[in-house]
Amino acid sequence: MDERYKLKTKILDFENHRIQELVQMREWRSLPTFEKIGAAYDFVRDEIKFGYNISDDIPASQVLSDGYGQCNTKGNLLMALLRSLEIPCRFHGFTIDQKLQKGAIPSYVFWMAPKYIIHSWVEVFYDNKWINLEGFILDKLYLNSIKAKFPNESDSFCGYGVATKCFVLSKHPNRVVTGF
Repeated sequence: MDERYKLKTKILDFENHRIQELVQMREWRSLPTFEKIGAAYDFVRDEIKFGYNISDDIPASQVLSDGYGQCNTKGNLLMALLRSLEIPCRFHGFTIDQKLQKGAIPSYVFWMAPKYIIHSWVEVFYDNKWINLEGFILDKLYLNSIKAKFPNESDSFCGYGVATKCFVLSKHPNRVVTGF
């Protein structure tokens, strides 16, 4: 495995004391690899709320302190947590239409946003292959509140940071199913 996928960077500051304390307090290092990935993923998805940080290039420790983030910043934190657990990971990005953000940011600033924005996801190296991790961006509370706001939507939905071809409430009251 290429060691660069395990390195600390300015953004992936996993040696920061806040990140180290979190990993130690949750006892994630004692878990099997698959459960380590799941624990870090679940934490970022549900305990770091959806919101927009001051910048996309802030350190992961700042995202942890802020307690909120979006795809790029929550991805930074997820990668820092994974690397602190010695799990190789990497970043991927592409551009998406700003319409995805409509409703998630105030309308008085929406017009200032660029037409295309960067969307990113994390890949983790597990079981000798790269696996795409997405779905950690929107916490369950946020997704459920969007579903409550649009109770008649069940198919395609785009806005409020959500883009999916299947937007339905699952049988479990704390889960929303989204997917392409």
